[in-house]
This record gives sequence, C-alpha cells and structure tokens, in this order.
Amino acid sequence: MRAFRYRYGAVLRRAEQAEQVLQAELAQALASLADAQRRVAAVDRARLAAREHWRSLHSHELDMGRIDALRADLKHLEALLSRAESLRQRAEAQARRVRRLLLDAARRRKLLESHRSRLEAAHRAAEAALEMKTLDDLANARHAAEGRRAGDDE
Repeated sequence: MRAFRYRYGAVLRRAEQAEQVLQAELAQALASLADAQRRVAAVDRARLAAREHWRSLHSHELDMGRIDALRADLKHLEALLSRAESLRQRAEAQARRVRRLLLDAARRRKLLESHRSRLEAAHRAAEAALEMKTLDDLANARHAAEGRRAGDDE
C-alpha cells in the first residue's frame, strides 16, 4: 500500500506559519490597545481631578495665578487626552485589521486541511479498492488453477 503524500504540504505549512505570525501580531495589537485604553483612562481621571480642583478654586478663593496655572494644566490634559484617544483608535483599528487577516489566514489553512483530508480519504479508498481487486484476481487465478487441475484429474 502506497503512503499518502500531500503535494501541497509546503503550502499548508506556510499557511500555518502565517497564521501563527498573525496570532502573535494580534496578541501584540491587543496589548497595545489595552495599554492605550489604560492611558486614556489615566489621563481622563487626571483631567476630571483637575476640573474638580478648578471648581473648588472658583468656589473659595480667587488666586488668579493658581487659576491660570490650572487652566494651562487643563488645556495640557485635554491635549494629552486627545492624543491618547487618537492612539487608542489607531490601536483598535490595528487590532481589527489583524483580526481580519488572522480570520482569512485561518480560513485558508482550514481550506487546505479540508483539501488534504479529502485527498487522503480518496487515496485510502483507491488503495483499498486496488487491494480488493488484487485479492479478487488472486482468488480468481487460484480458482481457475484448481478448476484446471480438477479437469486434468478426470
């Protein structure tokens, strides 16, 4: 019985490797996204604390130097928040892109694996049929030989 050999084995291995690379890239993209989300949350907490401090200064004392410094800090925090939000959005877009690529790679790999499975099943069926034909031919040859011997004995 001949062993099954998948001619596209190298293609399947490359598809598996590409999928593994994309899995690693997705993990990195998700880590970047989580980091960006933490940064957005931290800057937003600092901005809210500064606003609360701003409100408390307005309600108590009017030290214009402190108010101007706080106003500058708030503007800076708003800019930081905007940049952090932009980074988060880019990280989300990257994660979505890598997820799509990973899904496509998984589909290609699965398609190749299904193809290999179908070809292997067909190979086994053909080998089994060939073996059965060989056994039938042997049995027929033996039966014919026995018939000739029986005819020679008469």
